Amino acid sequence: MREEEDDIWMAAVATGDAEAFRRLFDKWKGRLMSFIYRSTASYPDAEDLTLKVFADLWQLAPRYEARGSFAAWLFFLARRSLQHHWRSARRGLPGATVGSPLPPEAVSGDNPLSLVQAEEALARALQQLPPNQREALLLTVHTDLAGVEAAAHLGISLTNFHVLVHRAKESLKKSMEAYFA
Repeated sequence: MREEEDDIWMAAVATGDAEAFRRLFDKWKGRLMSFIYRSTASYPDAEDLTLKVFADLWQLAPRYEARGSFAAWLFFLARRSLQHHWRSARRGLPGATVGSPLPPEAVSGDNPLSLVQAEEALARALQQLPPNQREALLLTVHTDLAGVEAAAHLGISLTNFHVLVHRAKESLKKSMEAYFA
């Protein structure tokens, strides 16, 4: 039912329904931004790229077909935006800046310093993963995609997908154990 709801809202967005767009934005912005943040380790970049994905969603809505999972389609848009971002960063183009890895509220007095440091350590550990492992892990953590859908989204076998996720988790575990040691 939840997936059908997204498809209904997308059909409404295709007709220019701003309220349906707002509902999709409110429902998916957190998971999408978290996925992008974990991929970039930059809160400002994650904000910008999340908004870009939703701008793409608005523009592409008339061509959206409810054949597969809405989540798979949305995270395909995110992945495409991330790839463009990384290509731009490698070429030193504007719009590919490296901002603070933490959201502004993370450095406020509300959070203990150790939490901020742990978040920084996790962001560094994620960035040290090979891109295919990082992407497989983040798709597992931040989307509603089943393993089969995530593997298809990445263009790999289900077995390869599980291997990538396992290796990513093991690497993160070692990095975080070293941090807390």
